[in-house]
Amino acid sequence: PVALPDFTNLQRAQRSRLEEVRRARDSHQVELALGRVATAAGAGSNLLPAMIEAVKVRASLGEISGRLLGLWGPYRPQ
Repeated sequence: PVALPDFTNLQRAQRSRLEEVRRARDSHQVELALGRVATAAGAGSNLLPAMIEAVKVRASLGEISGRLLGLWGPYRPQ
């Protein structure tokens, strides 16, 4: 049989790491970078430079995608 990981402990550990990242980062710089992601998205510009900048100041994938979701809404295939 295949041993399954303890997902409860994995989730707890990951949340702890995320909280530590959020405590250690410069929240003001994160907000500025997320604003630039939203501005680029609204203008139809290349998002990659703004997203890389956001990651460099420790914005999470959830925060970046949340800004895009707020601007564009959820993906709806046509």
